[in-house]
Amino acid sequence: MKKDIEKDLLEIARREFYEKGFKGTSMRHIARLAEIAFSNIYYYYESKDALFLEVVKPLKARLDKMYGAWDDIDAIPVSPDAYIDEQWQQQSVKVLMELTLQYKQEFNLLLFNAHGSALEHIDKTYIDSATQSNVAYIRKLSAQYPELNIQMSEQFIRTMSAHTFTIIGEIVSQDLNEAQIKNFMQDFVVFNTSGWKGLLYKNTFKKELANVV
Repeated sequence: MKKDIEKDLLEIARREFYEKGFKGTSMRHIARLAEIAFSNIYYYYESKDALFLEVVKPLKARLDKMYGAWDDIDAIPVSPDAYIDEQWQQQSVKVLMELTLQYKQEFNLLLFNAHGSALEHIDKTYIDSATQSNVAYIRKLSAQYPELNIQMSEQFIRTMSAHTFTIIGEIVSQDLNEAQIKNFMQDFVVFNTSGWKGLLYKNTFKKELANVV
């Protein structure tokens, strides 16, 4: 019985959060929809934040794992190919595309409708983590390949690290379909590896991506 009520509360909360965002969602209203006493809802979830976290928990777990994979820079082999190799970029973008399609509503909730919650600025937390990891990676890369004479500002690295959430935000806010997302991602791979020149003069490369991304 407890599990049934807990499951009902979570499903109702998910609909309410998706429709109204964190700030506009009422615990009292969720309890009413679940047909339980308002005070009883706190037996299952100690706060609205706890209930909100439960709704986005699967996505957050994936993001924690993805960004946590770079925590131990010393254990990661470095190579300039991580930034310029098309195949590596294709695989990275494919993972991002699959993640966005699977958790489209959850991303929309976290990025645009988490105001007032404990997770309101979670994208900044991930961007900070990615920036620190990339700075450490670039330093290790520079030490291992001194002939490259790598010089990058930390602000540039941070801006590039923020690209992931900019891309996801654009996808979920515009409600793009899978074909549109695929085309968008193909452009992104070309731009990431060869910039505007790649987009303007190397569109044949995009055809090669069609069966990959």
